[in-house]
Amino acid sequence: MFCNCGLSSCDSQAHEGYSKAAARRAPARRLFCNPSAGLGKIPPIAASGMGRDSIRVLEGNVPPIPSIAASGAPFTVFDSGMGRELALRCPGVVWQPSSVRQYKDVIKQVHWDNVAAGADVITTFTYILTPYWIKEKGGDDADLEPLIELAVQIACEVRDEWNKRGRKVRVAGCLPPLAASYNATMLYSYADTVDIYARLVRCMCVAGVDFLLMETIASLTVAKAASEAQNRIAPDMERWLSFTLDDNEDDPKFLSGERIESATDMFRDGPLKANAIIFNCAPPEICLPAMDILAAQNFPGEIGVSPNAFAEKRHSYGAGDKAHIVREDMTPAAFAAMAATFQLKGATIMGGCCGAGPQHLQGMVDFFRLQGLPLACDTTHWTGLAQEIIPRAGSLGKIPAIAASSAPFTVFDSGMGRELALRCPGVVWQPSSVRQYKDVIKQVHWDNVAAGADVITTFTYILTPYWIKEKGGDDADLEPLIELAVQIACEVRDEWKKQGRKVRVAGCLPPLAASYNAAMLYSYADTVDIYARLTRCMAMAGVDFFLMETIASLTVAKAATEAQNRIAPDMERWLSFTLDDNEDDPKFLSGERIESATDMFRDGPLKANAIIFNCAPPEICLPAMDTLAAQNFPGEIGVSPNAFAEKRHSYGAGDKAHIVREDMTPAAFAAMAETFQRKGATIMGGCCGAGPQHLQGMVDFFRLQGLALAGDEPHWTELAQERIQIRSDKIAAL
Repeated sequence: MFCNCGLSSCDSQAHEGYSKAAARRAPARRLFCNPSAGLGKIPPIAASGMGRDSIRVLEGNVPPIPSIAASGAPFTVFDSGMGRELALRCPGVVWQPSSVRQYKDVIKQVHWDNVAAGADVITTFTYILTPYWIKEKGGDDADLEPLIELAVQIACEVRDEWNKRGRKVRVAGCLPPLAASYNATMLYSYADTVDIYARLVRCMCVAGVDFLLMETIASLTVAKAASEAQNRIAPDMERWLSFTLDDNEDDPKFLSGERIESATDMFRDGPLKANAIIFNCAPPEICLPAMDILAAQNFPGEIGVSPNAFAEKRHSYGAGDKAHIVREDMTPAAFAAMAATFQLKGATIMGGCCGAGPQHLQGMVDFFRLQGLPLACDTTHWTGLAQEIIPRAGSLGKIPAIAASSAPFTVFDSGMGRELALRCPGVVWQPSSVRQYKDVIKQVHWDNVAAGADVITTFTYILTPYWIKEKGGDDADLEPLIELAVQIACEVRDEWKKQGRKVRVAGCLPPLAASYNAAMLYSYADTVDIYARLTRCMAMAGVDFFLMETIASLTVAKAATEAQNRIAPDMERWLSFTLDDNEDDPKFLSGERIESATDMFRDGPLKANAIIFNCAPPEICLPAMDTLAAQNFPGEIGVSPNAFAEKRHSYGAGDKAHIVREDMTPAAFAAMAETFQRKGATIMGGCCGAGPQHLQGMVDFFRLQGLALAGDEPHWTELAQERIQIRSDKIAAL
């Protein structure tokens, strides 16, 4: 069967409802961790500055990082696994050959995100485009070439768009197993196998790939057949051979049982010469000793690895195994640590297979740039940008401790709207979307908690009478949609609580009409009544507390607070204000002073448990945080900045708020969060443009600092300590 994860041998029955797959994760295994080896800590991203003078992080006494021995060639960043990322972005979809046409926009976005994260090689999504799978899924064999051409076209469009921006990106044409993965038995005769691969090669070369990648190869015979096929069609084109491995850590070999040494002998030179040999879609623990063997052969080409993130090994290689469950210790930080280990062993190519996504590449790229390692993607322009975002300074030893606040640091979730737009390209969000895309919304909530959030916010930002009417809906539908949005969030909360995580649901009370507008659409009394209507529905549906979000004025904040007092006066509330864009004199969008908010909401019937700044640039939030911290507000204070590429002076439809800044990497986000924490913030999240990967970067960083996180139960703390470690003993040995 062919499952939506992109694995030809996976049990699609077990994959029913991919968005819930993470709930069945197996216990984490130690990933290149040895607690007794005197492991150091990840180098501080603390010296980063977000690329703006106004948001510099306190550097402290930070010695230089010991350099990782740079290979002769730049380190090449290979892309991440496509099939599982597509399943994540399109829950419930069963992937098949025709999906290349049906979901071409999503495929293009994943390619784009991989390059944005640092990849300079993207692979055509042709893994499922073979005569076998066309026939197996009831397709027409004549459709094979058009589908391959489309898959190549999608990748080449991304390549060309990035090339215009100064990035050298190449497209690898994927030559996959002709039938099921993880099977060393050939379905066809040797001659037929060569003929079929030649058919695929011819189509890809005509369509415009830059080189060919023979992927998830199970035997030397298959590798030889694919190489001979290429020699027949495009003998001068570069080729990479990527083998999968048997699961024996003590004696690593190919799935066929053949020795790794045999491959270096066969493909070292002559007509079968390969430009690179890689291991892919095998656990990193298996790839590690295999890399030792490969490096010892002095293979003249490049060597690399693209491990998967299966929670269990694949001994059965069949439909009954648990390959659909992804391990939870493979965080971006752990992936970076793993990549450093492979690089020290000689790898010059590193990517990710099933279970790794763009966020893992970003973690690795940030780490290697900190080390000063040349990356193949670093053109002059790009190197300048990287140096601006992630300076090459830090320490592999103990990082100077961040002053821990008296209360645990609370991780707030990331921006929902833009993440949904990323996962559902082309969708115009409106109130009815809560019902139509409920599975995607639930997955984003889940991913935020998996990344470290202990507060998730109901996706009710667009559920107001104004937007119901504006989008042609029925006002009577408002309460059912709010109840559904709360239900989705509460289901995620309850599922995580069963795993030992304390998660809370914040009921979002949004602007009643357009954001970034301090003028009230309704009278004060009507505004209170409408907020009371929203509050009543959310309280009955089961939220844990209320979040008044993107507040533009004190009057609106007061109205929402009075509404809550009418319905649920004893429930906790957070007030989250957006800001004017004046860095020199930060104030609310209405022009009112920040000091006025701390006076109004300090105590009494309007008392707020927290005051936050959200959906404003971090450069604006920083001086505003100074002002807020100076008021000695008795509640918590925090920030949830956006990632707009330009400021929002116009606050209108014609501005460029839809463009997201490219310097807001997970590493830069962590650095920014540290800055705010030093200024007194005890709550940190992300708004428009920040996603779960940004939270994960921040959480990894803070846990390494020893900062208490509100969601860290004893089990979770132990897991975090186990999964986020760096092999600094290896690095220090250099």
